[in-house]
Amino acid sequence: MIQQSLHHKLDAFTVPGELKREGIYPYFRPIGENHDTEVIIQGKKLLMFGSNSYMGLTNHPKVVEAAIKAIGRYGSSCSGSRFLNGTSCLHIELEEKLEIMLARRMHLFFQPVSRPISEPFPPLQEETGY
Repeated sequence: MIQQSLHHKLDAFTVPGELKREGIYPYFRPIGENHDTEVIIQGKKLLMFGSNSYMGLTNHPKVVEAAIKAIGRYGSSCSGSRFLNGTSCLHIELEEKLEIMLARRMHLFFQPVSRPISEPFPPLQEETGY
């Protein structure tokens, strides 16, 4: 009974199909080129308001060059968590730089898949109240 009702409601929901036919459906459009705040979609240059490149560094030549060098040296992934695969020299370098930047002793930095940058900050939040 519930499944039939839900199935009926889903069948009756035609808005996405209508928007696609009109050419104004905004989701899942293939991006041909990505230039941080501007993208090329279907040959048109458009502004990208959903980018995570807040500082416009995603395609900066120095960032791209550094990424290529890092992939050449370390590969594209550590293939698992620090807990299971061991400490990388990159973990230690990051912790040392964070200690200097924040002028305080850091805890171990872990990189879970869903929160790659958030792990060193809970101890800071506990101590500062933020």
